[in-house]
Amino acid sequence: DRHVSADGDRPSPPAIVPVSERGHEPLHALYRRAAVRDNVSELAPDDGLGALLNRLDGVEYVGFDALPESVDRSVTNVNTRTELARVAAGDEVRR
Repeated sequence: DRHVSADGDRPSPPAIVPVSERGHEPLHALYRRAAVRDNVSELAPDDGLGALLNRLDGVEYVGFDALPESVDRSVTNVNTRTELARVAAGDEVRR
């Protein structure tokens, strides 16, 4: 179950993780199903996605500047209606 990148030069990574000014964003990462399937049984019940990423070889980390601007909204933490209004207006989007 070896995937090759679109350009055919190298194997595709088991996960692609965006990196913001706050650090890695594993909740917004893309994971190969096989990578999760092959490692999930080795994780403790309280382990998070960071523990999974630590088990994977060849994870690709991508800076937010390499991603479409629309990604910003999906990773902005919103806890109140006021914050939601700011994000909707484009005032509270952070990378």
